[in-house]
Amino acid sequence: MVYPRLIIALCLIFISLATNAQNENEKIHFDIALCRTAPEEIFDGLEIYWKKVSKFVGICPLSNFNHKTILYILTFREDLWGFYPNAARDILEGNGVAPDDALIMNTNYQTIGHFLGQVPSDGPVHMEAWFTDWRDGYPWRIEFAYTERHRDGTPYRPPPPLLWNATNGVYQ
Repeated sequence: MVYPRLIIALCLIFISLATNAQNENEKIHFDIALCRTAPEEIFDGLEIYWKKVSKFVGICPLSNFNHKTILYILTFREDLWGFYPNAARDILEGNGVAPDDALIMNTNYQTIGHFLGQVPSDGPVHMEAWFTDWRDGYPWRIEFAYTERHRDGTPYRPPPPLLWNATNGVYQ
C-alpha cells in the first residue's frame, strides 16, 4: 500500500521539477500591449522630464510563469506621441526632453535598472526585449535585439544583456 503512494508522489515531484526547469529556460517577450497609463505618484521620485512627458509614458507589468507581477517597465511610448501633436510641440518648445532609457522598477516602483533605449521604439529601428534565465520565478537576464538591419543587410548591434546582481538588487 505504501508503494503506490510513493510512486504517485515521486511522479508529481518529477513533473513539478520538469515544469520548473522548462520555465527557467523559456524567454518572455516584452509585450507593449500590457502597458497602461502610469499613475502620477510614480513620477514624484524621478527626473523632472518624466513628469513633463507623462502623457506619453506607460507602465508595463512583467509577470512570471505563475502569473505574478514581479517587475514593471516604465517606458516612453513613442507610439502615443503622434496622437498628441500639440502637446508634443509644447513639450519640445518648453525644453522638455523625452527620456532616453526605459526604467526597470520593482513592485514598489523603485528603480532597479534601465534599458539602454526605449522599448518599443518608433523607428527607424525597433528594439525588442526578452526576459530569460529564470530562477525562483525571477528573470536574471534581459536580452535585446533589433528587428531591422542596416541598408547593407548587416544587423544593428543591440545593447549588451542586462544581468541581475542579487547582491545589489539591480540589473547591470
